[in-house]
Amino acid sequence: VHIGDLPLAAKLVSVDCDHAAISGLKRAERDQALLVRLYETDGRAAEATLFLNSGILGQATDVFEADLHENPLDSTRARIDGDRIRVALEPHSIKTLLVKLGRHAR
Repeated sequence: VHIGDLPLAAKLVSVDCDHAAISGLKRAERDQALLVRLYETDGRAAEATLFLNSGILGQATDVFEADLHENPLDSTRARIDGDRIRVALEPHSIKTLLVKLGRHAR
């Protein structure tokens, strides 16, 4: 038990799509960003919504799609919507997102 104002347990990131899975979450190697890797599991295209715990991580300020080596792609269809990130997933695709974080929302 702690005396701070954070809960005893909390999710950092979650996804709302039943056929998408988060397979990685870490600090990016060459950037001050959070790397989130997710993939589509069922062979169906989807629009997935990632929920970020801004109270712990800070507010998402920018998002880029990247390749598996963490190099940003020239274009991205991922977009920030408040404390959510929306991203289109093609069937059986893997997406790597670089999420720039700002101040905590508290």
